Amino acid sequence: MTSDEVKAVTGQLDKSLTFQVVTLKEYLEKELASVSKYFESRLSENAKALELQAVVLRERFASVNEFRAALTDQAGRFITRDDLQSEVAKICLTNAQLKEDLDTIQTKMDKAEGKAEGKASVWAVVGVGAFTILSFIVSIIALVKDVVK
Repeated sequence: MTSDEVKAVTGQLDKSLTFQVVTLKEYLEKELASVSKYFESRLSENAKALELQAVVLRERFASVNEFRAALTDQAGRFITRDDLQSEVAKICLTNAQLKEDLDTIQTKMDKAEGKAEGKASVWAVVGVGAFTILSFIVSIIALVKDVVK
């Protein structure tokens, strides 16, 4: 091979290598652009998903806060243990006083019934005595009539 032939082959080889380097550069740029586009779309999709999750969480926490407020309101209407114990003590005291009053009324009624029974028995004795006296008088009158005949 002559030097001219070597230069020609080397020139063609240089063109071939330059072409391959340019082609490789273009290939890498395309791949990099493709990968970049892929990751940008993934980031965009992730951002959308994250925003949707944030909306769902806000709604959920709103309902949880509403439930919590309802429980707080309900708890505010409950009677406290101290108030309940105080009310139970008042009821027990009132119950004891009512029992005492009922016992007093019962005792008075028993005494009144006793007096009424006593009065009734006195009247019964008086009635029986009067009936006896009246029977005796009628018997005497009947005897006197028999004797007078």
